[in-house]
Amino acid sequence: MGGYEVYKGVYKQLADVYETSGWLERIGRGAYKRKGNDLLWEGGLYALQKLQGLPIH
Repeated sequence: MGGYEVYKGVYKQLADVYETSGWLERIGRGAYKRKGNDLLWEGGLYALQKLQGLPIH
């Protein structure tokens, strides 16, 4: 998916456990990615279009 690794719908407590274990990396308030994976603009665009339902072209 072009680097799309932001997780949606994970309870904060579970995300904290994943972050502490080194599986997730916090990239912003309430936003995480898999540790070691790069984020690409294509993944951000996909998230806005598909997951947020925004009509961005």
